[in-house]
Amino acid sequence: MTPLRPSTTKVLLIDDDESTYENLGLLLASTPTWPTTLDWAPSYEAGLEALRSGRHHVALVDVDLREPRTGIDLTRQASSEGCPTPIVVFTGMVSVAVETEALAAGATDYLVKAGVSIASLHRALRQAVDRNRATVALRESRVRLAAILDSVEDAIVGADVEGRIREWSPGAERVYGCAAAQALDTYLFSEQVTVWFEYGTTQTLGLATGDEHVNYPQSQDADFSATLSNLTAGNTYYYRAVAKNNAGTGFGSIVSFMTPGISPP
Repeated sequence: MTPLRPSTTKVLLIDDDESTYENLGLLLASTPTWPTTLDWAPSYEAGLEALRSGRHHVALVDVDLREPRTGIDLTRQASSEGCPTPIVVFTGMVSVAVETEALAAGATDYLVKAGVSIASLHRALRQAVDRNRATVALRESRVRLAAILDSVEDAIVGADVEGRIREWSPGAERVYGCAAAQALDTYLFSEQVTVWFEYGTTQTLGLATGDEHVNYPQSQDADFSATLSNLTAGNTYYYRAVAKNNAGTGFGSIVSFMTPGISPP
């Protein structure tokens, strides 16, 4: 079940500056239509412990904690540990590079202290809470889907709009005799195609590479390649691609290339 937005949002501030905690408390208290509580963690370790607890709906993390480790390091560690609290980086720095690094570390948003207003603060906090709710709901739905797939005897196969297989139940493994690891990311509607290249020093060609048997999605373009060896230096060669399936054989256009000449000693 998707969690409801909390009636009172519990905010965590991780910042070494107590005045930021006091000012932020006054700012949040100025809009009683959105009830919040504010807790303060003044250091990296205290902040990490609070994030691990999962007691808060959202956290504001300063970049400069006046320690060897930064707020971005803290965000990265919390994200890697799977801490459930979404993080908004809250800093005095105006820097695209820092913002990019913070978001890559796992932050959901980036706010500059000097330019923050009650509207922008509330928007960032609400969006972080809502995104986290959506992430939790998606995770729970995947768990439920996995439980359903595991319990159903019949074969259940799920594919995306391109026909690529994304779900392959244990029942499908039993019915089709194919493990999920082999089936996932292949195409539901595919066909085996034999492909090769014809080539030569004239447009009549006359030589061919070895056959390659591949499974291609139906009605979709695909690439293949081959290596030509024992070519003569300084010659023009012609080649074309050939593909064969149950419907017949198709030939590509004849194109050419020139091999490099031999440089004099």
